[in-house]
Amino acid sequence: MSEQKIRVFNDSLLISLALISVVLLLFELTSDPVGETLAMIRIIDIGVALIFGLEFVIRLFESKAKKDFMKQNWWQILASIPVTGTGTQALRGLMLIRLFRIARMMSVFARASLFFKSLARIFKETRMAFIVTLLGSTLVGGSLAFYYFERSINPTVNSFYDGFWFMSETMTNTGIGEVYPMTSAGRMVGILSMFAGAIIFGLFVSFVASYLVKQQPKNK
Repeated sequence: MSEQKIRVFNDSLLISLALISVVLLLFELTSDPVGETLAMIRIIDIGVALIFGLEFVIRLFESKAKKDFMKQNWWQILASIPVTGTGTQALRGLMLIRLFRIARMMSVFARASLFFKSLARIFKETRMAFIVTLLGSTLVGGSLAFYYFERSINPTVNSFYDGFWFMSETMTNTGIGEVYPMTSAGRMVGILSMFAGAIIFGLFVSFVASYLVKQQPKNK
């Protein structure tokens, strides 16, 4: 496996772990879990924290200028703090709940920062930003156009959301049929959205394939 593939895999893993961290924290704060559920949450988060800590240690070990690395990246150690740990009860006993919450938020912030940094790198290397921008622009523009042409005629179109639903159906070729055009202009929007969906999907496959080809070792 090439160094580039390892980095992409590492970034993807960190993104997944960051999302897991946020979901765990929100679930604990909103559901007040107890018993086996709380124990499972703590075990999962400790495992996530250990992976973040191990990843930081590996990057520190591989760095040639370890002192400079620590100066620039010391804050990432916060990602290794368990968001839901067994220290909760002890801190409550010491009346340091507010301080503990600050530490929890800082931990999640550190993981989120790593998430966005890794996501930006993947987007840049796979041209995903262009695909997302094109997809978003087509969805919003097509939804507005469909809603404008159908709103006063079509009983299935009562809001922008109905237009967005129609665009999502046609661009993905699902064809559920809950919202359908009744005007010539609306049908034209539907036809264009079908072609746009096929083109955007084709570009996505092309960019990913091109990226994977570039990662293949060149024959000497």
